[in-house]
Amino acid sequence: MVVLTIGITSAAAPSDPCSPAGPAEPFDPYRIRLWNTERDYSFRGQPPPQAAPARLIPYYTRCGTIPLLDRSGGSMWVDDSNAGAGTHYRYPRADMDEMVAAAKKRLDRYRQSRTGSSHKSAEDWLIESLFLYPVRGLRALVYGSMEPGLECLLIASGAESVTTVEYNRLTYDHPRVQTLTPEQLHAATTASPDLMFDVVYSVSSFDHDGLGRYGDPLCPDCDLVAMDSVRTLLLRTRQHDESHASPRLILTLPVGPDAVAWNLMRRYGPKRLPLMLEGWKTVERIGWNESKLHDTSMSIRKSFEPVFVLEISEPSVAVAPPPEHTEL
Repeated sequence: MVVLTIGITSAAAPSDPCSPAGPAEPFDPYRIRLWNTERDYSFRGQPPPQAAPARLIPYYTRCGTIPLLDRSGGSMWVDDSNAGAGTHYRYPRADMDEMVAAAKKRLDRYRQSRTGSSHKSAEDWLIESLFLYPVRGLRALVYGSMEPGLECLLIASGAESVTTVEYNRLTYDHPRVQTLTPEQLHAATTASPDLMFDVVYSVSSFDHDGLGRYGDPLCPDCDLVAMDSVRTLLLRTRQHDESHASPRLILTLPVGPDAVAWNLMRRYGPKRLPLMLEGWKTVERIGWNESKLHDTSMSIRKSFEPVFVLEISEPSVAVAPPPEHTEL
């Protein structure tokens, strides 16, 4: 599900990143948002590293201010790269049609029970976003996928087209779905100025970026780079297609006390979540529960993943607090 972003210049890491700038100036590891976008391909063709490389730990943890849960190949280490050989997930047309039909039934059931529903699950919150922000007739882009459940929900909801971008290979056989690697997306958007998207979905995807789990290169800040890449794509839509003046990003992330669970995922709390949302206006948070940001009793494996509905922010405009569909 990791998406390797393309076309961003890497920032090399200094030898002692956490040293103070001077005797009277304490070092602030959050002063530079994109602190280290260096991509480490040294394990290409091999399983991902079972422990975070020592030289990158200061960047993943922002000088130790974010805990690193690293068991050196223990229960949180995952290899979804097929030992570095890459994967290829295939869904033939018959399977896609069956999944679209099932998605339509799921949407119908949800519609019938929607009034008064507490919407307690992450799936409910995602489906609620489809009702609050319809995709009918829109061009959707999905970042990260290992099975086309979201794609089929979007097709069942009336999306004009769905393009899925994934680091590993996909074959989703449906006339309204195409799959690209990040390299192919970069080439396509460079070659075709008319290739634009009205809505982007990143569902439990960017939190994996740069951890190597899916064969992607190690990169401490590639989750932030991914957010900036989406913003660039949607800015192009807004500038060139006046019929969709407010293209959106629908984002889900694990929320809780800040942590990096190597190489399973990142969890976003008071420190890193603001970095992810910088440059965006939060239109709505579905399933939001403020107390989860500081809930130290929450297991790293029991994800709390509300839905953030985001639009590109205007720096000169004051942003009011977003409405919230809170967790009940």
